Amino acid sequence: MAGCADLAYSVDDKVRIAEALAQELGVRRTELFLTVPGWEAAARAIVARRLPLFDLYVTWEPSKTPRLLDLGVRHTACP
Repeated sequence: MAGCADLAYSVDDKVRIAEALAQELGVRRTELFLTVPGWEAAARAIVARRLPLFDLYVTWEPSKTPRLLDLGVRHTACP
């Protein structure tokens, strides 16, 4: 879709979206890109929710991997 690159969500928006995907739609995984502002706060908040049967995947970036592991993220994907 043209123009979507300028779309930005707040940390609270990202958490609400993750909760809706998991609880209302039964989605079992979503991906978070580490290049967007607020990625660390969003990852921390989503992991803290401990949504059942829901996994957070993140795009892999070597310099940020230790912080991801400290947050409890279990899955990384290489771009």
